[in-house]
Amino acid sequence: MPEWIRQPSTETIPHFVRHFTSTRTPGCEFMFDVDPSSQEPVFGADDEQARQNYEFALREVEAGRMVDEGLLDFSVPVRDAGAIRCHCGAVVELTDDWEGAACQGCGTEYGENGQQFRANWRQFCRETGELED
Repeated sequence: MPEWIRQPSTETIPHFVRHFTSTRTPGCEFMFDVDPSSQEPVFGADDEQARQNYEFALREVEAGRMVDEGLLDFSVPVRDAGAIRCHCGAVVELTDDWEGAACQGCGTEYGENGQQFRANWRQFCRETGELED
């Protein structure tokens, strides 16, 4: 069993947008990134045009020409495969890639769950037709 330095985990990265649609022109819409906690739009220093578009959308909602559809959740789960200590002592950052991850210290390769691959697994897979270069 590998010595886990960091256990595998999944974290959800929040991403919310406020969505406005036109009542007159199908397909005409605006979306603005918002802060997940305050639900206020997030504008960078160089986003003056986006700020103006947001103010325009609010005016259009007041005038009845746009509808504020509210918040849409585009949050994304991100998986961290974790990290283990190799038999040589080096830390190996695991990956979800089917080819695994190699120790930078000694070259030993590990799968996504920390299992050590056999030394000649690539050659074996080529011989059985499971791997083609």
